[in-house]
Amino acid sequence: MKKQRYNIIYILVLIGIALLSAVPILWALVLSLTPEYEMFKSTGSFLPGEMTFENYARLFQSGNSDSKIFYQAMINSINLAAYTIGVGLPLCTLSAYVLTKMEFGGKEAVKKVLIFTMAIPVFMTITPLYKIFASLRLLNNLFWISVIYVTAFLPLGTWLLSIHFESIPAEIEEAGRIDGASRLQIFFHLLLPLSRSMMFSVFLIVFIMAWNQFQIPLILASNAVSKPISVAVSEFVSKDSVRYGITAASGLLAMLPPVFLAVLFKKYIILGIAGKDMD
Repeated sequence: MKKQRYNIIYILVLIGIALLSAVPILWALVLSLTPEYEMFKSTGSFLPGEMTFENYARLFQSGNSDSKIFYQAMINSINLAAYTIGVGLPLCTLSAYVLTKMEFGGKEAVKKVLIFTMAIPVFMTITPLYKIFASLRLLNNLFWISVIYVTAFLPLGTWLLSIHFESIPAEIEEAGRIDGASRLQIFFHLLLPLSRSMMFSVFLIVFIMAWNQFQIPLILASNAVSKPISVAVSEFVSKDSVRYGITAASGLLAMLPPVFLAVLFKKYIILGIAGKDMD
């Protein structure tokens, strides 16, 4: 009886969390379909009297300023995510291998520092980062902004892959050494093939984190040419007016790539966070 009560409470809590997560998205959807002239009408209905796809059409129509901002921001987000994964995933993999399969002085200290850096919030380092970028004239440079992304996501990716490498039996490496394989051959021909699903999990996690990053590009990418979509949505809000409809539409469209990947590959993401492998 007690177990059944706990199950009911658990289900109710999950439903509550789901509603809290879904309501803002549904509200944004309604706003994106509401004509501007109906935004401030005094009505008791949650739904607009008339729906329109004008906000979405404007974002996809070439030639207007809104579509230019939107397309440029989406391209910037894709580039930032690609740079981050291209630099970060190999670094995470190599770092995890070194920390789990090689012995060197200060290894445990490095592991502790790695875990400690995961707890440091971004806003603590963003001011000195801005000063460094400004002095080196690196502001609005997507590649160097992605390098900061890498430093932010490297501890998590390394930690997840370290757990995986520790789970690989030492006998596999021993067999490779007996066959005359070098350390590099063992790494590339034995360990990496066994780590494909975990590396893909880290790839997905890093992509979603890079796509959703807001604080770093807000400070380091100040012009419209370099802003990712997470920041560029604010371009539709000016000091004189707030364009709720197009802001909501662009925000919902910006959600699609990470949501699509999260739904399509949710098993990899869950197992990656849990430090487990599909193989």
